[in-house]
Amino acid sequence: MGGDFLHEREWGMLLASAKGATREEIGRVYGVSASRVSALMRAVIGKLGARDVAHAFAVGLALGVFRLDDLHDLEVPATVQEAARDAGVVVPEETRAALNRGRRAWAETEERWQKERESTLKALRQGC
Repeated sequence: MGGDFLHEREWGMLLASAKGATREEIGRVYGVSASRVSALMRAVIGKLGARDVAHAFAVGLALGVFRLDDLHDLEVPATVQEAARDAGVVVPEETRAALNRGRRAWAETEERWQKERESTLKALRQGC
């Protein structure tokens, strides 16, 4: 993910934020405080020339950093699903398939990040 101007961690935080994760939830995943997440997100939004998280995510989509598959685990409230169904909104099968592929890829990515984090923490503990 990313380019030289944003690190993978920043792209990951942006994606998590775009999917509705709180600053506290993101901070727990990345091992930083909620206030640090806020500062990092402001920097990411600024680097991308965006107005807010949604705009920054759209910039990431336009750059090809993100794909709609990346939203695989976005939780849509049941009331919204019902309203969409009542309005006749239909999700095409290819979109469902893409979301399922994204779910599998995300699970693999989360597992890799967790292993990297554990390895880093172990190395830091050994170095102290």
